[in-house]
Amino acid sequence: MVLHALHRAPNWRYVLRTGDVRRFAALESDSRDSLAISPAGGGSWDTLIPAVRSSRLLLFALLALLAAAFARAADMIAPPGAPVFNHARFFPAPLREKEMVGGRFCGSNVSATEGFVTLGEITKEPQAQQWNDLVFSNNRLYRWLRYEAPPGSHGNIGELEFYASTRRLDGVRFATIGERNGRGWRFAFDGDPATWVDTEEADGQYAGIDLMDQATSRTPRFLPPPSGIQKPLRLQLNCLTPYATVRYTLDGSTPGPKTGELYTDAIPINKSTTVVAASFVEGWAASPPIIGTFLIGDTSPGLHTLHIGNTLTDITAQFSDYARTAHRPHLSRTFTLPGANTHRLWDVGLVQRKTEWQVATELLGQIDHLTVQPRDFKMDDEAEYEHRFFDLVRQKSPNVQPWLYVEWVEKERGRPSDSAEMPNSQMKKLWPALTWEESK
Repeated sequence: MVLHALHRAPNWRYVLRTGDVRRFAALESDSRDSLAISPAGGGSWDTLIPAVRSSRLLLFALLALLAAAFARAADMIAPPGAPVFNHARFFPAPLREKEMVGGRFCGSNVSATEGFVTLGEITKEPQAQQWNDLVFSNNRLYRWLRYEAPPGSHGNIGELEFYASTRRLDGVRFATIGERNGRGWRFAFDGDPATWVDTEEADGQYAGIDLMDQATSRTPRFLPPPSGIQKPLRLQLNCLTPYATVRYTLDGSTPGPKTGELYTDAIPINKSTTVVAASFVEGWAASPPIIGTFLIGDTSPGLHTLHIGNTLTDITAQFSDYARTAHRPHLSRTFTLPGANTHRLWDVGLVQRKTEWQVATELLGQIDHLTVQPRDFKMDDEAEYEHRFFDLVRQKSPNVQPWLYVEWVEKERGRPSDSAEMPNSQMKKLWPALTWEESK
């Protein structure tokens, strides 16, 4: 339902229409002092109720409360086709079926770590070496879905799937960290029941998916979007969910359902500003936020950076975004291969992806900073290939500052650096390392 009202002095009319209760707007009406209740879009069953002028404010308040009550009720019910989690499928780890008894399937609209409500629980030992189904009653839309392993189970499970009835759901995966014998939570989503999860910690283990804006109102969009150096502008926030409210901030913080500014009209942007916006529907999780920095007028010069390595190096793609929040037009590019060490990037990457390298370096022009990611445990070879990249970049950028992007160690991975077998010049008095922690 929607409640529309307008004051056209000196006469009022109130219209309560079935349809969408979440919007509350003012519309012009005729000059009659009356209360009209009609179907959405008009209709033939209008009932006119005489309105005493002295009672107008009371009637208005009562109708607003009625509309709000309908809104709260409607918001608890997901729209048709929404990914409402009510069915889980799982394949137990071999000989560890009992370890799953007490496992719970939960949903949250707060975050990946808080606000979870139990929707279904495994109460009996699953069938061995086959898929098991758990169907439960739920009509509420949740953004974060997860399986919580029972205490003492080390997260033992073979495969894990989330469903809305018969439709399989997928999203951004999240899980607790730590594993034994290389059996992390990734094995619960690899499609191979022969692999299974065995976490380092016995208790408090979970894994799940974030449905993002599949289970929220749509993320707002900037119009115009941030791009380069711009003139002062009026920023519109467009949201494709018509009954959602949009809130925004201009200080870099993320707005909440009751924090930030309520978006009602275009936002004047007269100086360099970072805008964060999200949309909200009561009873649902907030949409993923959109973040953008608008650089207006004169700004301080930014840096040009190039980052070489594997998929870990790809996270440096966000450097430009961070630098823009300081009002600097940072420009960066990556040159990476999954799992590659530096000599493979040189021997294979520069041959197979020569055009990509040329485009990146030409776009950057003068490169201020260069990072490489050492991965080869043959230190002499690693240093040789890093120097090759340094010398190549210095041909056009002689003043470039090189950096080493050092990967962390993982106790269970079993590589020389993980086992405290690599000498460290900063730990000459502690070589060989006495503990794994000292090898980091």
